[in-house]
Amino acid sequence: WNASTAYSGGAVVSYNGHTWTAKWWTQGDVPGANSQNVWTDNGACGGSSSTPPPGTCTLPVWQSGTAYSGGAVVQYGSPAHKWTAKWWTQGDIPGNNGQGVWTDNGVCPS
Repeated sequence: WNASTAYSGGAVVSYNGHTWTAKWWTQGDVPGANSQNVWTDNGACGGSSSTPPPGTCTLPVWQSGTAYSGGAVVQYGSPAHKWTAKWWTQGDIPGNNGQGVWTDNGVCPS
């Protein structure tokens, strides 16, 4: 979790040893410590390593039904590319929309 990152509903983060899911768009709301209750606690983080294997993209996969705010970062394509939203968007496929809402940051992880 990063206080300066804008998270869309459905975004999953780790914070204080737990994974959390955003119920709606949020920025700066600390998981487990905000009166709006924007985060759902999914329990303790699992796994034996916090470092993914080389070549593994850990960004959330783009979902057509998810609303993304400007600055949101996702992975999409094969091979997976890292994409950054320029403004709010929903249903606009990264690399395949006339508005140019997504910026291709290259092959993930990068």
